[in-house]
Amino acid sequence: MKNYEIVWIIGGDSENLTDESIKKMEETIISSNGEVVNVESMGKRSLAYPIKKNNEGIYFCINFQIAENKVKDLESTISLDQSIIRFLLVKSISRRSKCKSKG
Repeated sequence: MKNYEIVWIIGGDSENLTDESIKKMEETIISSNGEVVNVESMGKRSLAYPIKKNNEGIYFCINFQIAENKVKDLESTISLDQSIIRFLLVKSISRRSKCKSKG
């Protein structure tokens, strides 16, 4: 299994969905036979440009391990989530989080 990191953003007006978004992402990773290593909420931030009519977003980061052949399926599942306005999934060199909270 390889190490990966995903950062995703939900709309700034969705503050009541933060715990639900984290739980849903963890369940998605686990259902793809992955293992969650670290979860971090990075807080609400202004977006550089509007995304889907949102000027602010709530950022999250998860480090996890998953088999390489499951990554495409995982990305497809994540892209179907309507509450996520943007996400980035990258291969990570180490298990330690590179996400750092600002503020």
